[in-house]
Amino acid sequence: MTEEGARGPGSGLEPGTGKEVPGDSQAPRITTDLLRAQVAARPDVTAIRVDAGAELSFVELEQRSNRLARGLVARGIQAGDRIACYSMNEDACDFMVAHFAIHKAGAVAVPLNTRMAPHELSQVAADTGTRLVLASAGLAGSAVLDLLESTSSLGVARASGRVREGGGWPEIESDDASPFQVELGGDALADILPTSGTTGRPKYVGATHSDIMTLARSPLPFSGENYLHAIPLFTFTGAQAMTFLPLVSGMTQLVQAPFDPERFLELLEEASVAFLVPAMAVLMAKNAAFARLEAPRLRLVFLGTAPTPPWAIRSWGEQVPGATLVNLYGLTEGGGAVCAIAGSELLEHPTAAGRPVPPAECMVIDDSGNACAPGEVGEILLRQPGVQRSYVGDKEADAGTFDSDGWVHTGDLGTCDASGLLYIVDRKKDLIIRGGFNIASAEVENAILEHPDVLEAAVVGVPHEVLGEDLVAFVVRRGGRELGDSDLREHLSEQLADYKVPRRIMFVGSLARNPTGKVLKGVLREDALKSYPAQRGSGDA
Repeated sequence: MTEEGARGPGSGLEPGTGKEVPGDSQAPRITTDLLRAQVAARPDVTAIRVDAGAELSFVELEQRSNRLARGLVARGIQAGDRIACYSMNEDACDFMVAHFAIHKAGAVAVPLNTRMAPHELSQVAADTGTRLVLASAGLAGSAVLDLLESTSSLGVARASGRVREGGGWPEIESDDASPFQVELGGDALADILPTSGTTGRPKYVGATHSDIMTLARSPLPFSGENYLHAIPLFTFTGAQAMTFLPLVSGMTQLVQAPFDPERFLELLEEASVAFLVPAMAVLMAKNAAFARLEAPRLRLVFLGTAPTPPWAIRSWGEQVPGATLVNLYGLTEGGGAVCAIAGSELLEHPTAAGRPVPPAECMVIDDSGNACAPGEVGEILLRQPGVQRSYVGDKEADAGTFDSDGWVHTGDLGTCDASGLLYIVDRKKDLIIRGGFNIASAEVENAILEHPDVLEAAVVGVPHEVLGEDLVAFVVRRGGRELGDSDLREHLSEQLADYKVPRRIMFVGSLARNPTGKVLKGVLREDALKSYPAQRGSGDA
């Protein structure tokens, strides 16, 4: 264990030796190096601010995480131990203190999904071997903590209040806020991220410090004052991308909690960079306040976690012409965004996922493992040098996703054009085969979303005795609009082949989604089966 001073450019302390090291060895190796670098460069700049809530400067984040890290070690936490973070975005400052403290203590952070049921959270804690749960002030009174108390060997530590308001974890924290770091190498596990699978037992993606450093060295042009988002911090995007990308650039992470379309549009007027999931982009683009949006400081708008409807991309391009739109494609297992497409090329090809961001690679293969020719549909494989993620404690799942050559098998179906531009066709499990015809649910959804009276849409397949599968569309109307089955089918018949037009349409108030905005198609499929059990007869063909 070592206690280190903040490493300035050109000099510093080698962990575990107490010796000065040359300037060229000061490249960040672990996540907490990034924070120490900002403390040395801009200590009083705001590191994180919650809209209408608390904020912490870089030096305050450094000192509070030092205090908590010391306390964790004193409590018996050892290198490699797993510590869960249970926090809402309203307590984002506390989450950040806990996250960095866990890494400073040499432990592994396990962000807990606040939308999970108690038994699900207990399962995550048990599966990951969680020794301690750090609960933020907003969830300190949650009944689920009593269950987690018995699951974790060191129990639960409840915050007495928000960190900036004099709270924190007083029964753990030390009074000593001086620099602190348990010695770690880049290959040490940093985070365990439960995947957002829609059914079955969750998988746990392990990310090392080196993995995160690869993410932090992104060649994408991050700059400015504020990085705005409303992404739950327990997700990969929230815990890593939204944390470490602005940190590398010395930007303030501006968090909205919870997401509100009109308020987010207001916050965009002070943002330099913003990250949107498709559902957010759609809801704002269809909000009356969108037409009044002026964002003079906005330079980059990132779109990710799922495909964004082409009309929404075009709307954002027209409304914020001074900002560059960037569509990102990747997944937690692959270490984040691997492909990107931006600016005029994105506006010309709004359905494209992008090209690999060097040094990342992308390949599309057929069922025999051979590379597909341009235009041929196959499974998408991704590879990112320096990223070696795996499923913690699940060798069988590992073998099906991560191969010996470093490729990640995504389970997504896609195709590349002659120029190397990647297009996502669908998830393998979401490809619907109706009467022998392959139908990409994403294509049908995009066509539905082109209707001006539609706010959201999702398409799933249900069993059909004759056709094999049939289509069911879930549609959310725009507020105050009236839209019937026949009107929507007439609209679709002008855009799609007849066999792609759903004859079963369910108008609903909202779509089931996970915290990152991805539609829970497993849930929708169950709802569809309740209304439309296995169909019979040739009349539906």
